[in-house]
Amino acid sequence: MRSYRAEDGFTLLEMLAATAIGLMVIATAVTTFKDAVGMASTASDVADTTQNLRGGANFLIHDLTLAGRGIPIGGIPIPSGPGAGQILRPSPPGLAYTFDNVGATTMTAITSGSNLGPSIDGQPTDIVTLLSIDPILDSCLGAPLSVKAVGTGNGQPELAVDGSSLTIVNVNNVRCPDGNGGWDGGWLAGNS
Repeated sequence: MRSYRAEDGFTLLEMLAATAIGLMVIATAVTTFKDAVGMASTASDVADTTQNLRGGANFLIHDLTLAGRGIPIGGIPIPSGPGAGQILRPSPPGLAYTFDNVGATTMTAITSGSNLGPSIDGQPTDIVTLLSIDPILDSCLGAPLSVKAVGTGNGQPELAVDGSSLTIVNVNNVRCPDGNGGWDGGWLAGNS
């Protein structure tokens, strides 16, 4: 029969202590891993937000760069005076802002509107209306766009009095590059 000495193994107390220390090390490692995964997700969200802000800023820069393109110096003459009808400007939902055509005789390429924008966190924001002439439709039509009032177009594009719609009667005459070296007029069909 073999006899055991005290040095030959671990006591129950030593096993419990080693197991507890091992579990603490594993718990620390798992917590560290979980935090690292959370930080990677946060970093990805921050990168997405930064990219969205960059894209929005690029659109804003593009629009501001083109502000006034094709607009005569001094602005576009508009019907004005006491008998002139109101000219609507883009407005937040539920509101209908107008341009000043009682005192002004032209509409400038850039018109600001202090505190006319939607409220965000209880603070009113500003709006800016930019005018420019986009030459893409002219190139598709093969000539500068000439628009008549609804009912007077006689085959030419017609614009609603309030500016809410543009109707092009014969869309087959509108041919725009399709990006593949060909020409396409179908994008305009059904749109007004």
